[in-house]
Amino acid sequence: MGVSTSPWLTAQEAADRARCHRETIYDALHQDELKAGTGLCGRQRTAPKGAWLIHVDDLDAWVSGEASSRRMRRFDRR
Repeated sequence: MGVSTSPWLTAQEAADRARCHRETIYDALHQDELKAGTGLCGRQRTAPKGAWLIHVDDLDAWVSGEASSRRMRRFDRR
C-alpha cells in the first residue's frame, strides 16, 4: 500500500498526525462548527453524518496553536 499524496486527511489520519485521539479531532471540528475560528477547520462530505476531511495545513495550524484569524478558511466561499 502506497503513501497518499492527497493534502486531505480523514479524522483518524489527522489524529495520528497530531498524536491525539480521534475524539479530540471530532471535538475540535464541532467546536469550529459552533463558532467559526475557535476549533479545527474541516468539512463533512455529506452532512450531518458524513465523513470529515481535514486539510493538512489547517491541522498543522491547529496543532501549533496558530491564531484562527491567520488560518485560511477554505470553505467560507461556497
